[in-house]
This record gives sequence, C-alpha cells and structure tokens, in this order.
Amino acid sequence: MTHDETPLVSVIVPIYNVEKYLKKCIESIRTQLYNHIEIILVDDGSLDGSAQICDGYQQLDERIKVIHKVNGGLSDARNAGIDVCVGQYILFVDSDDYIHPYMIKGMMDVAINEGADIVECAIQDVDEVHRADFKIDRIPYNIRVLNHEQAVEGILDYKLKIVAWNKLYKKSLFVKLRFPVGKLHEDEFLIPFLVDMCSTYVLIDNKYYAYVNRENSIMNSPYNKKRLDIIEIFEERLNYFNKKYDNKYNEIIKYHFWVACVRLKAMMGEQYYNSKVEDVYTYLYNELITSKKVKVDKKIKAIANRFIPFNIIKKMKQRA
Repeated sequence: MTHDETPLVSVIVPIYNVEKYLKKCIESIRTQLYNHIEIILVDDGSLDGSAQICDGYQQLDERIKVIHKVNGGLSDARNAGIDVCVGQYILFVDSDDYIHPYMIKGMMDVAINEGADIVECAIQDVDEVHRADFKIDRIPYNIRVLNHEQAVEGILDYKLKIVAWNKLYKKSLFVKLRFPVGKLHEDEFLIPFLVDMCSTYVLIDNKYYAYVNRENSIMNSPYNKKRLDIIEIFEERLNYFNKKYDNKYNEIIKYHFWVACVRLKAMMGEQYYNSKVEDVYTYLYNELITSKKVKVDKKIKAIANRFIPFNIIKKMKQRA
C-alpha cells in the first residue's frame, strides 16, 4: 500500500486550559508509528498558555492544524474538529491524556483487516504523578469481533465503554451525528447512536490509551444540576431504541437508568427528596421488581439499594 493509498486518520484534540498536560499529549500523537495522520488542535478559548503551545506546534509539524474559537465546551470543540477533518478515520484524544506510540497503527491494522466501523482499545488509568506503564510489546492483541446486534446490546448494557476517546471511528459514522453542545455526559448522549450505525465493532485488549484522573476534572466535581442531563440521556435512549427494536432492549436500558438514578441519589443528599430523580427512581424500581425479564441478581441489587443507602453499599464493597 502506497502512502497515497494509506487511509488518513484525523486525530482531534479539544483543548481548554491544559498547558500543564498539553505537550505530553501532543508529543504522544506526533510520535505515532502510523504517521499518515492530521492532528487537529481545537483551542476552545483557553485563558492560559495552551493557545501559544498549539501555535508553536503548528509551526513545528505540518500535519498539525490549529483552530482557535470562542469557548463552547467539549462537545463544541470536538464538533469543530469533525467539521474540518479530512481523514477517512477519526480518533479523539483528550488534551490531558496521552497514547501509546503504536495506538493508531495497531487499531488501523485491525480496522482494515476486520472491516470495522469502530475499534475500541483497553485503557490505563493513571494519575498526574505516575506515568502509564506502556509495554513495549505491540502484538499480539486479543481481538473480539462483534456484529451489529452484539455491539448494540453491548453498549446499552455497558459491556462496552461509553466514552469517545478510546475508539477509532470511520468518519462516515459522523455524517449526520455530532456531540450535543452544552450537555454534561456528552459521550453518553452520542456513543450508543454511533454504535447503532455499525456493522462491525472490534475490541482489542491492548492498553493503548492513558486516561489521566485529575482531582479537578468535571466528573470528579460535586453534584450540580447539570448532572441531571443523565435523565435526558436515558429518556432519549428508551424512546429511540424501544421504537426501533420493538422494546427488545427495554429492560437493559431501564436497569442502567435506575443505576444512574442510584448514583444521583447518593450525590444529591437532601435535594433528592421530592425531586424528579426520586420520582424516576421509584418508577424504575417498581418496573425492575415486577418485570419477569429482569434477572434475580439485579432485583436483589435494587431491593438492597432501596433499603441500604448507596454510599454504605459502596463502603461495604471496598472493605470486602
């Protein structure tokens, strides 16, 4: 395969006030063994030195394109990258994370060999101090190929990761779809609908993506009303998938909707009572307990949570 025939991969990096982490992220992309890439750095109105770092790298590497825009949030920044990218495949990398030097090569090999619409790799959870222990071994990787039905059930049942950043996508999946602007849990809004467009979804067990857990990240912040976006997510999911598949995934979606309400309940404290979350929780609890299609172990979990607070259950598991 000549360079002209080699598929171009567009790597989209949304950036906002991450000067501390940005160079490591960009360097991990620039040094990929698969070098037929374009790197799209989307500066989402950063107030620190991130914009200047982006401009410096654009001068250094002709594969890099920089977009400077007014702050619109993570979804808006990703969408800006999607709108201008020209690759046949897309990879998202969050600007405080970094990737294995073989990530794109390994995932592209699988995508081409298996005809995959999406390839998902394993991740390494790291903190701000400890680096990822990337193994030198590039292969072998264990491959699991899913057809459309298996992939849809897997993503709705959370057996596949509902995140944007550990996946390689065919760009064609995004012809009519974009990330929702102004929403928390943006990946939860979009990823199941991308998966529903797949014919072939492939999992590999290589830990190619280093996810950096930051104490001040959005997902580690206390409860606020934006957390309630998760209710809208599941309402949309129920409406779409129940209508398209004649309620085939109804119990699966409702169970995970209930789990989301359990987490909200734990975060909300006194705000939970007489709220929409309490109403939804109660409705879903009754649905789970009375349904003949829900497995006994899930019913037991629901009953336990009803009478034992979630934070106590969590502490009991940690001590076990």
